[in-house]
Amino acid sequence: MTIQWDFASVFDHAAEVAIFAQTLDELRTDMLNKANALVGDGSYQGQAPEAFLAAFTQMSQQSENVIATVRQYGHTIGSTGHDTQTLDQAEMHRFSC
Repeated sequence: MTIQWDFASVFDHAAEVAIFAQTLDELRTDMLNKANALVGDGSYQGQAPEAFLAAFTQMSQQSENVIATVRQYGHTIGSTGHDTQTLDQAEMHRFSC
């Protein structure tokens, strides 16, 4: 049995994943900024920032996993004989904005 990829649908899905990864990265940055602001103005009121650190670490790992998934799509498409350059350019564009 041969598995054949519908290149257009794989590319569309990979682009959606790239957008999701960008969104996660923006959320991670926002969370870090809020945590820094709380530390800066003393709003913690004696509470340790470990919860913020744990949430930040989890967001970072999720973002890295999604980025790896996008790259995996590129390798999968490449292994079927399709040109991965288009996908790589799209991925880089999503993360350079």
